[in-house]
Amino acid sequence: MMPHNLSNNSSKSSININFIKEAISTDTSVIIEIFTLFLEMSKDYQSNMDLAIPNHDFEASFQIAHRFGASCKMLGMDDLYEFVKQVETESISKTNFEIIINNHTKAKALLTKIIPEIIELIPQLKD
Repeated sequence: MMPHNLSNNSSKSSININFIKEAISTDTSVIIEIFTLFLEMSKDYQSNMDLAIPNHDFEASFQIAHRFGASCKMLGMDDLYEFVKQVETESISKTNFEIIINNHTKAKALLTKIIPEIIELIPQLKD
């Protein structure tokens, strides 16, 4: 099977299936499960952050970003991880909610590119 790169088309960073195979598992059923969980987590991240932002809820923003950031890092989605990590870091400092909003917006934009690529990749992994 050819390696598949999940790239965000605007960044030097991409996620490579070979990275996941080396770091997590070579079992495609496990990789499919991980991607499926990531898709669910990305929906949760977006919807929960969209609820926390209008309330300027630093604590909720921290918890949401902390959970999601670990998944991004584990899958080698470095650019996405950096935006989510900034949300987490700024949520801890509780000084500037605009930074949280800005980085969350960047993360959402990147997810709109990554998610369709993952959705397209899952059936290919089943072959």
